[in-house]
Amino acid sequence: MSRSSSPAAGEVRILESLEAFDALEDAWRALDAAPGLHPFQEFGWLSAWAHTIGRAEGWQLRIATLWQRERLIAALPLAVQRFKGLKILEWLAARVSDYCDALVAPGVARHEALGLLWRSIQRRGGFDVARLRHVRADAHIAATLDALQPWIETLEDAGGVPIAWPSGDAWYESQSTKMRERVRYKARRMQSAGFRVELIESAGDLDGLIDVLVAQKRPWLAERGLTSMIDAPAGVAFLKRAVSEAARRGELHLSVVRNDERIAACDLAFVREGRIYSYIASFDAEYAKYSFGRLLTDRLLMWACDTGQRRLDLLLGAYDYKSEYQCTLEPVRTLVLGRTVLGRLAVILYRRRTLAARLKSGAASP
Repeated sequence: MSRSSSPAAGEVRILESLEAFDALEDAWRALDAAPGLHPFQEFGWLSAWAHTIGRAEGWQLRIATLWQRERLIAALPLAVQRFKGLKILEWLAARVSDYCDALVAPGVARHEALGLLWRSIQRRGGFDVARLRHVRADAHIAATLDALQPWIETLEDAGGVPIAWPSGDAWYESQSTKMRERVRYKARRMQSAGFRVELIESAGDLDGLIDVLVAQKRPWLAERGLTSMIDAPAGVAFLKRAVSEAARRGELHLSVVRNDERIAACDLAFVREGRIYSYIASFDAEYAKYSFGRLLTDRLLMWACDTGQRRLDLLLGAYDYKSEYQCTLEPVRTLVLGRTVLGRLAVILYRRRTLAARLKSGAASP
């Protein structure tokens, strides 16, 4: 652990070992209980990644923390890994998280605190390029990073449905005739095939359910030439640990389509502060014609209405099904900054190559 002091803003401590991060658990949980965070900034999520994927892939922690006496008031959860001769600084758990951000306690001057932490990370060094993925426009860190004029490598949209209906039935009745017919048809086909939707409400055999989800998801990914964190070293171990932690916090929403013999589809989501995050879904290819995944999204939206949630967040990914739910979009950026001479040169070259590829494909540059 390296340490520096600032009389005006408290004491900065940079944690670089898994043991030091583990020791931070109570202080971090007090900080991540504050409003305005997503599940991806919670201690349990970050710790699950650090102990599984992070350790397996050789990431080095670089977590900047700001303290007032013994109270943690802000944190920048980061990590470093070597890639093609460069040391890259990223968010902790960036590759399994749709939204990444700093944490700041309520009442703390955000820009001042995060500016101090970022400068401390810069002084500590040990990286050539900072590649900070999945930064929302409303992220705590957004203004601090924007002031540094980073390169916007990617600009994506996260889709979600604002909940404006007092119940699931009210949502259903407000839909077009075509949409209502589709919802009814899928529900009838499920029932005629002898299946039902169940919400898993007990901690029970969560590991077994995750094994089912993974076994269903892998063929779908392979067929489309896609990769996922479930194929990373220790990726399944991460998912199981993260799901167990969400269940412990009362933030897990796991629904399945099943009969007495088998599970035909799964939808893994997390709930926090009136927002339900639909994280990963799967279905048994044998039952593809039933569109159980779409049916689970219908039920998820209706559950959100029935329980007074504010938004169904369908997260990142340009999937056609999102348009059916009339999603509103929220911009999410990947921001890149060169630190060393080598890093700045690498960013310039990569930026030129990326722009050339976009021009060749006819895509607009962010």
